[in-house]
Amino acid sequence: MNNSIISRKKIKEIIDNPDKVSELSLNNIKFLISNAREILKKEPNLIKIGHSGKLLFVGDIHGNFESLVSIQSLISRNEYNYYEKIIFLGDFVDRGPMQLESINYVLLLKIYFPNKVILLRGNHETTSMNEYYGFYNVVYGRYGQELYNNYSDLYGAFPLALITESRIFCVHGGLPENLEKIEQINDLNRFLSDIDIDNLMLMQLIWNDPTEDIQFFTDSFRGIGIKLFGEKAFRDFISRNNIKLFIRAHEAFLQGYKYFFDNKLLSIFSAANYRAGNQAHVVEINKNLDIKLIKIG
Repeated sequence: MNNSIISRKKIKEIIDNPDKVSELSLNNIKFLISNAREILKKEPNLIKIGHSGKLLFVGDIHGNFESLVSIQSLISRNEYNYYEKIIFLGDFVDRGPMQLESINYVLLLKIYFPNKVILLRGNHETTSMNEYYGFYNVVYGRYGQELYNNYSDLYGAFPLALITESRIFCVHGGLPENLEKIEQINDLNRFLSDIDIDNLMLMQLIWNDPTEDIQFFTDSFRGIGIKLFGEKAFRDFISRNNIKLFIRAHEAFLQGYKYFFDNKLLSIFSAANYRAGNQAHVVEINKNLDIKLIKIG
């Protein structure tokens, strides 16, 4: 693959055979990033979708390409028609052994299935996290600064949240302290390569965590401006916005998922063996809101 342009046929070939993603040349990758960004930047901060079939929700990948291949085996059933939508909740890179392959593969999915595959932004789709946790060094060491700049320009194009017709609400992290109505998310400027306390609501969408130990909000161990949110704040929010289920990622649990607040919030993690031999799960939900947790490799 010496030419920069990747044909639709070749994209499908790689999607069907994920190991082929390592064959992408530097120019192929630049083409991939550019095309994915053009698709993503046209999407709103808060994506709204119907829900008449099965939806698949995927948590953190963190460069675990083996887990991503397991997910591919699920989504490829019936020639990729088994799921109405596949929603990735962010954190494609950092820490894992195959970070480039992982983010490139999900970008290929987005290009080939622009309306079926949804990619939300995680806290590791930021330059500060990449510099500390590895993705910057991986890209710079293999391809140089210019390609990393292309990835960092891509980050701001990732949407921030999703709401389904059935009232499932999704973000990477959690509930921001001052978010009253979910429509406020569309007022945020997401087109930033990094996010800090100057963009507080945006930062809290991708960083905040739930806890059963408090009722409202308190400072988080994760850093300045980041919050833990409790059951009373959560219930007030879902009541105001008529939300039936809140799905997020961001935390690695030993069994790969955890319910909070009487099962109204589900946290999922989709990178196996990320920490202390943790399991990994994805979540399938049908139009009746029946939840099926699927263990992956």
